Amino acid sequence: MALKGTLKDFSLADILQLIGIQRKTGVLNLHGDDDHISISFVQGSIVSAESVNQRLEERVATVLLKWGHCTPDQLQAARQTQQQTLERLWTVLLGQQSVSADEIRQALLLQIEKIIYPVFRWTDGEYSFIQEADIDFDSQHLIPIHSETVLMEGVRMMDEWPLLERKIRSSDMVFSRASMGGKVVVNDDNSEADQDGGQIRISGEEYAIYDLVDGVRSVAEIQEVAPVHDFSTANVLNNLLGLGLITQSGDSRVSAERIEDSPSRVKQTRRFAVSAVLGLVMILILAAIVPRLHRNPVNGLVRGLLDSDRAARLGMLCETSRVHRVVEQLEAYRLEHGVYPEHLLKLAQSGFVAQEEITSMSGEPYAYIRTGERFSLAAHSGSLAASGGEAITGEQEPGE
Repeated sequence: MALKGTLKDFSLADILQLIGIQRKTGVLNLHGDDDHISISFVQGSIVSAESVNQRLEERVATVLLKWGHCTPDQLQAARQTQQQTLERLWTVLLGQQSVSADEIRQALLLQIEKIIYPVFRWTDGEYSFIQEADIDFDSQHLIPIHSETVLMEGVRMMDEWPLLERKIRSSDMVFSRASMGGKVVVNDDNSEADQDGGQIRISGEEYAIYDLVDGVRSVAEIQEVAPVHDFSTANVLNNLLGLGLITQSGDSRVSAERIEDSPSRVKQTRRFAVSAVLGLVMILILAAIVPRLHRNPVNGLVRGLLDSDRAARLGMLCETSRVHRVVEQLEAYRLEHGVYPEHLLKLAQSGFVAQEEITSMSGEPYAYIRTGERFSLAAHSGSLAASGGEAITGEQEPGE
């Protein structure tokens, strides 16, 4: 059974959700302007991913080399052996004891993530899913990745990228470590950044990225060797900027006030992101799926699953999700500007939401009122009233 369509009508999040629900086994092909991606599934879980621009085997071998787990000579010898055995390149490296199984697992998972996550940002392209009876993958070094796990990270990434790009404006940016009064160390419990007795404690993941900042490597070059995928790397760099631990090269202005203030800001921003993902990810997916079911061929997967009552309930969930999304971005706007915007159009003009998101699903503008340190937001349509009639409100804390 082949399914085809365009990413304008059905996003990667929609497709992954349906494949996961239906526990499909097969290959999803995605064709964009700059790359062609294939993602393999077994029982709805991801087991492999390939990119035309750079094959998975080459990606894994390259990162193992850059991480220092093997030498150029060992990699060259493995390539020569592979031509005879036709084994996977990392299997040959393991056989000649150049790398360990754990190192392969880490590199393989990371490179699959690096292939998949950029597709969440594609605005155009075509997809096709071909169902297969069996998929060949390296079960020894990869535990199948649940589609829901990828979805949660993908939705978080899409939600936070606009804010992140205000600080990490280009992958060509270069950062240097700031001159600090205290020593930067790793928190033993891997918790969030704080200051303790002259020491600045950051998480293990943050320290791994901090260690790569040298005033020479660009953001793109750091992402190439970082132990996390590209979005997480950029996010950590942004956190380090907020903590005052790094500065853009050529700018050595670092104030103690920023260091003292930034941990609370970082924690606050993370709380909003985590609550948004964990609390609303499934609603957001449904919000994307429902309006498109009538015009996309993939609806054959879900035909018969939705009756009219359930569709009505999903419609209300979609409207509520839309309002919650605006509320979340109002809070993000306040974190950046210190006050809520005067009107919702300002929120859209500042890039926090798309202009169509400040209207209800029926096309009516939301009612937004800012009064001093508070705001109220409500949908004119009956969807929210039908679920209780309560306007969603927020209360602003006293000025920062």
